[in-house]
Amino acid sequence: LSCLWKSNTIHIVGLDFDIDDDRLKQALERQNTNRWSRARTITDKLSKLKIENLLEKATDRAGGDVPGRPHFARVLVEEGVVKDIAQAFKRYLGAGKAGDVKGFWPELPEVVRWITEAGGVAVLAHPRKYKLTATKLRALVADFRQAGGRSIEVSTSGQSSGDLGFLAELCRRENLLASQGSDFHFPGAPWCELGVIMKMPDGLEPVWHHFKEPAGVFAAV
Repeated sequence: LSCLWKSNTIHIVGLDFDIDDDRLKQALERQNTNRWSRARTITDKLSKLKIENLLEKATDRAGGDVPGRPHFARVLVEEGVVKDIAQAFKRYLGAGKAGDVKGFWPELPEVVRWITEAGGVAVLAHPRKYKLTATKLRALVADFRQAGGRSIEVSTSGQSSGDLGFLAELCRRENLLASQGSDFHFPGAPWCELGVIMKMPDGLEPVWHHFKEPAGVFAAV
């Protein structure tokens, strides 16, 4: 689930929640509406590229669902605007670029509340990918925990051993549960490969040890 923290787009993972919770369903419907509005705005922002039917092509790349920036990036590659997905983000879709549209997301405490009120565990996803300073990241984690967040992703793809150690220590310091995940979106994405993560450090309490059921339910919207 995308949300805002001090004008930064942050991703929160929901685990082990009640999939029949009516309030969460309504929140996800609103989030889906926000995503479509964002997709249309991204299309408008990239109109100078003069790609015919850009939104329709990006939607097709998303399998008919709401397209995100990775789907727009694929269209830019296929249309010959850029040579690869990394260049699409560097020029048009990355942080601070024309296609980086942030204004449609709810604030972080609201998203955490959606998950926790549905009986789930809120997890701060890939903390080092937000390009925050160490001081700001500590502040984010503290605010996340105060809002009811219970876990952070300690091990994810594309991070260094230094990042792993830093997040492990932050997890211990804030007394949070540890999660992990590759943040996989689609084959060939340069920032995440399926299942490619470093081993989680010893001495951390895995979030899955606290699931109500043997396996949790995952949502990303």
